[in-house]
Amino acid sequence: MVVLCVFIFLCVIFFHCSSYYSMCLDVIVTMTDRNITLIKNLDNMNDDYTPKVFIIWLWKSILDVNRTIVKSIELILMDEMCTKIRASVYPRDFQRFESKLKEDQFVYIRSPTISPNRYTFKISDVKDKLNFHGRITVNECLHFQSKTTYKFSCVSFETIISTTTTSNDSIDVIGEVVSLGKLDSRDVNKSRHRLPLQIRNLDHNAKNVVDLLEPQEVGRFIIVGTNYGIQQDIDWYYNACANRGKKVDARNVFSGPESGDESVVYQCYSDKCIKKEISYVPRLFTFNKIANRQLKYIINH
Repeated sequence: MVVLCVFIFLCVIFFHCSSYYSMCLDVIVTMTDRNITLIKNLDNMNDDYTPKVFIIWLWKSILDVNRTIVKSIELILMDEMCTKIRASVYPRDFQRFESKLKEDQFVYIRSPTISPNRYTFKISDVKDKLNFHGRITVNECLHFQSKTTYKFSCVSFETIISTTTTSNDSIDVIGEVVSLGKLDSRDVNKSRHRLPLQIRNLDHNAKNVVDLLEPQEVGRFIIVGTNYGIQQDIDWYYNACANRGKKVDARNVFSGPESGDESVVYQCYSDKCIKKEISYVPRLFTFNKIANRQLKYIINH
């Protein structure tokens, strides 16, 4: 049986698609490097700067009493030196930015405000956070050259064991989950909820794809590799609404009995997308579903 490696911080890989932006993202610009301020050089005493960043994560919190009201919009940004910073959108500006900022997007941010990062868990050693407000200008960036093409900043097990990592810092680890306990949610403070798990590194049981071309024995092992393509006939992916992230349905539409022309229209059934023309992006299924389907495909062929 093949056991795929587990990313402790799970992610879904998104495929990029082009889309048109309006309002705060309606201009595509190029800027010289001398006009760009790196995250590590941001200064809350100065408001005349332009970070050039990659939106690696974006999430929204919804009000419990009214699920249609957004309570907060948070982001994690990374510059070309792979330095990360947390960011927030001011509540009064939700309407302007809610549908315009996208994950996996490269942007210039003109004159954001900087304030202390008071969140308990830190995603980097940057002590400040960046704020989106109504007076800033956000433009799409066409050229972004980072030292990594991934969203992770993985640390070794040796670093964690030696406690050289900073307490309350967010870290990325690649390993195998050996055991998973139950969520301890007895404390009323959600930040104190704990999920115990045991993980180990991949050194003892990892193989490359080339090792499996001529297998000589049956066993359990981990394959570490990069996904370079999608085999579409076994449903590795699904089409999702670019605005809401929900799965869309495809239906054939005929232009008329005379021409006989046929086109495919994609429809999202979210309340905000019904009866609207939408765009879609392919998204991968979670890894466990992919692994099971691929194994069945290999066995049957």
